[in-house]
Amino acid sequence: MRNKFYRAMSLCALIPALVTAVIILYGAVGKTTGTYAASYAKTISLGLKDGQDATAEIQNALNEAAKAGTKKKQALVTVPAGTYYISRTLVIGSNTCLKLDKDTVIKKNPNPKDPILYMLRTRPGDKGKYADTSKITIEGGMWDAGFIKYNDTSGGTVFFLTHTSNLKILNVTLCNNFGTHLIELGGAKKVTVKGCTLYGFEASGSDVEKEAVQLDICHDESISPAGGPFDDTPCSDVTISGCEIYDYPRAVGSHMMVEGIYHRNIKIVGNNIHGISGAAVYGYNYVKAVIKDNRMTDVGCGIQIKTDSVVAKTKLKRLDGVKAMTVSGNKFDIKISGNTITVRKDGSEEDAGSGGSAGIFIYGSGEYPMGYVTMSDNTVVCNSSAVYLRYVDHAVVDKLTADRHEGASEVDTTAYAEDAVKLLACKSAIIKECRISTVTDGRFENGIALRDSSSAELKGNTVNYSAKYGIAVYDSAITGSGNVVSDSADNGIKLENSSACLTDLNVTGAGGHGIKMNDSSLELETGRITDSLEHGVTMSGDGTLKLTKVEFTGNKGNVIQINSGTILIENCTFSENAGTAVQIKGGDNVINNCVFVRNLDNAIQVRDGSARISGNEFTDNCLEAVDGKVVAIFSLAKAAVTDNKFRDPLSASEIWVQSGAETEPEITTARTSKAAGTEDAAGNKFFGLK
Repeated sequence: MRNKFYRAMSLCALIPALVTAVIILYGAVGKTTGTYAASYAKTISLGLKDGQDATAEIQNALNEAAKAGTKKKQALVTVPAGTYYISRTLVIGSNTCLKLDKDTVIKKNPNPKDPILYMLRTRPGDKGKYADTSKITIEGGMWDAGFIKYNDTSGGTVFFLTHTSNLKILNVTLCNNFGTHLIELGGAKKVTVKGCTLYGFEASGSDVEKEAVQLDICHDESISPAGGPFDDTPCSDVTISGCEIYDYPRAVGSHMMVEGIYHRNIKIVGNNIHGISGAAVYGYNYVKAVIKDNRMTDVGCGIQIKTDSVVAKTKLKRLDGVKAMTVSGNKFDIKISGNTITVRKDGSEEDAGSGGSAGIFIYGSGEYPMGYVTMSDNTVVCNSSAVYLRYVDHAVVDKLTADRHEGASEVDTTAYAEDAVKLLACKSAIIKECRISTVTDGRFENGIALRDSSSAELKGNTVNYSAKYGIAVYDSAITGSGNVVSDSADNGIKLENSSACLTDLNVTGAGGHGIKMNDSSLELETGRITDSLEHGVTMSGDGTLKLTKVEFTGNKGNVIQINSGTILIENCTFSENAGTAVQIKGGDNVINNCVFVRNLDNAIQVRDGSARISGNEFTDNCLEAVDGKVVAIFSLAKAAVTDNKFRDPLSASEIWVQSGAETEPEITTARTSKAAGTEDAAGNKFFGLK
């Protein structure tokens, strides 16, 4: 019993000693491996001398880290503050974190024995796809390429990372590249580029279009030099956020494509992009892309996303044996929202028809249309189009604010690229709650324009100060409600071989006609057309016009000018207009239950064709016409004038019929204010002065 007691006491005495030993041992490990010990499989802290060539030291540390790192824990290489040079490309392997102090600068050696192609690249392998390297982190510090050329015409990408997955590039500054890219991702999956500063580009020519961050396909040496094995692997699940990118031809994107191969899940979010000579974002074949909350200022173009190319050497065939990827239901699912885009005022418009100087340009083709593109809450100031959609199926443009630079050309010389919102050969679109031209000095050619497009719904848009038309529709169809068009230099709305079905439309201050139609049909229910310098609505060619509950006020020409076609006007109001309220020169027409008040000229003229005029009220019309005629039926016309009320004491004739005209029932004498209190055989009542 006594022995057991002493053994227990001895064990208790040993416990504090064991705890102390563990603490001492842990402290020793901590000193050996640094403060990152708990997070990494191994920590390698470099001791370097400021200004030295550190190529061998850094590479040896990266090699050691690649061996020590595991799938569960990376190995860490830390580089202290200071400026160091490298004389050859550094190679980083899997399961490695390379962390530079915030005051660390790594520069290309300006006098190496052999030119340096890349400053840092992933370790090459032979598996391809996304499997050659994984779980790599590069964090902190600056990598300065010093504009050093790799050969006589080009430099080399600073970070070249291919066939890799689970890659992070965090809070890194990359700068001063000659002729290529700062970051090149080829066949890379699950990539985060966050909080980085990217800038500085020079090239042997002025027309070199390179991206600071390029998303590549591992296709061949022309697209991805040294990016083998070549198996047409694209990029996937790439997020570029919180970065500042400037002084480059393009900020983010791709300038080549492989048919049937798509980059997927690309997110470009919350970046500050400025001083870009070309497009801030330029992408081919992106699926499920999100471009959100970026600020793009002083850029040659904002965003260009394409599925096809007509530019030489930018569209390539797939490699033998590589199957085409699919986009189910043509659903590209591109989301562009919350971006502020200011295109540089002096940008070239030479390629404006292909999206140059535009805010957002979405480019499909007849062979490769793009479906499901959503844009919301973007603000654009540009030289050409704010939003240009070409061969796009199912697009939404929501809450766009668009202005054009003061003094930008108002002459259409670039295939209609100056439309604020342009749709060309699109299947369906919703354009809603957009504000176009909030200032008078920068006029778009047209506010919203459709050409050869199946249908678009326009809801709650405000279009001001267009140099030509507020809304222009060519060989297309629109529906919509709540749109406002004001102060267009020419027509408020132009319909050419098109159809429109609109409600609650307000067109005011058009320099030409409020609405001009040719070989088109229009149904308009509720709305106002006011203060047009010419006619309120004019129609020619084959077509139909149906107006219900529309107010026409202050128009300087005729309110409704029908040169041919068929009209139905019901429950409309015509007041204080300078010309004839309704002038008909052909077609089969109906005017029912309308109100005509204080129009300076005739209320209705039927010069040709036929008209049924019934249930209308006429008050104080023909104010400035000594021989004014409220309803005038000319010799080539046929009309039925029934059940109307006339209160026009100043008119010479309330119903006037020229010899040769046909009326039903027959009207043999003109009715005037002198017939006050009488009713004719057709039920028309006359209320003149008493």
